[in-house]
Amino acid sequence: MAARSELHTSPSFPTAAPQATQKLIGAEILLHCLVAEGVDTMFGMPGGVLLSFYEALPNFPINHILVRHEQGAAHMAEGYARATGKP
Repeated sequence: MAARSELHTSPSFPTAAPQATQKLIGAEILLHCLVAEGVDTMFGMPGGVLLSFYEALPNFPINHILVRHEQGAAHMAEGYARATGKP
């Protein structure tokens, strides 16, 4: 498992981009980008290659909705985006 950053030591969610001296894993970089783009809800299903992403997810202000099938997640995300106008 990749080494964790000291970025998320406070109980509050990260609001600013990480400093250049902090080490992040790819999942944390992706989550910072999603937060910066205004994503607050996502639909997905944990699995092998995404485990580091799901381990980092509780440290970010993104609501995750667990689905049973990938295709269902796509339909849910499209319906959510159309209904709310959010990304």
